[in-house]
Amino acid sequence: MSAAPPVLPDQALRRVLAIARADGWSVVLIAALGGLVTVVQGAWIETAAAGLVVLAGLGELHGHRRLLRRDAQGLGWMIAAQLFLLAVIWAYAWWRWRYFDPAGLWAELPGLVRTELDRQLLIAGLDPELDRPFLLQLVNRLTCFVLAVVSAVYQGGLAAYYALQGNRVRQALAAPPPPSPPL
Repeated sequence: MSAAPPVLPDQALRRVLAIARADGWSVVLIAALGGLVTVVQGAWIETAAAGLVVLAGLGELHGHRRLLRRDAQGLGWMIAAQLFLLAVIWAYAWWRWRYFDPAGLWAELPGLVRTELDRQLLIAGLDPELDRPFLLQLVNRLTCFVLAVVSAVYQGGLAAYYALQGNRVRQALAAPPPPSPPL
């Protein structure tokens, strides 16, 4: 069984650039759309969080552009953007964990969903009025926990990937740029 050939510096640079472009644009677009929804809803904390997430995506895209200009500091921008995004997500998850309003969420749910949840609580032998807030709080805490863990794995992993590719990326940037194809 033969080992895979090592990743060449120019291949590493191309991969890092492709990942940064895809990740940066997806973060910017999804956060901007989410931010527009929260503006309409008048949810100002969520709007501020969406704005910070857009800034993180723009930071990653800025790093991408710097790497395209053969500036190795672009990698630092991309790593910092991931760590900033991780901090924003953790702060938002903590805020949702700390200031969750079960009655407010219940009021926002459609009537059909409320009826079905109450029916399921009764089937389970629980009192909907007494046990519903605990159930909603539990679901909120699980959601916040999963969000924090998934973001630590994804954003932390992407920051680590960028950092681990640093030497190869710098080697690729130090090499003369490939000649442009003839027109």
